[in-house]
Amino acid sequence: MECQSAEVIICFISAIAAIAAVVVAHKSSKRQMQISLFAEFTRRYQEIMLHIRKKGGDEKHYKTLYIDLCSEEFFMNNEGYLPKEVWEIWKEGMEHEVKGDYYELWQEHKEDYNPKFQKFFNEIVVNNAKKEDNLK
Repeated sequence: MECQSAEVIICFISAIAAIAAVVVAHKSSKRQMQISLFAEFTRRYQEIMLHIRKKGGDEKHYKTLYIDLCSEEFFMNNEGYLPKEVWEIWKEGMEHEVKGDYYELWQEHKEDYNPKFQKFFNEIVVNNAKKEDNLK
């Protein structure tokens, strides 16, 4: 009987160890995905901003790409793929970047986006447009 009890305990400990290994692997995988997302979104952001800041190029096209990027970041945040700190930084960046000159572009394209993103981004665009009108 003692032999069977020892086997049960060993099986139980093995099962716990296996579950712990799966949890650790999942956390590690999630962290790696977050790092990959961050690197890819940062690379795209830098490329888009480089073209927008140049002026004289197809600024409207790159601003549309920026809105697309914001939409993807919003989605990733809502799905829980981004750490809260990263999302807060990116959200502040959107609020800083999106000025009144995005207003007309947004009006043209907002129906292309998910309703949740439309609401989120519309608030940024409209609030920034109002701020700029108050400064004039």
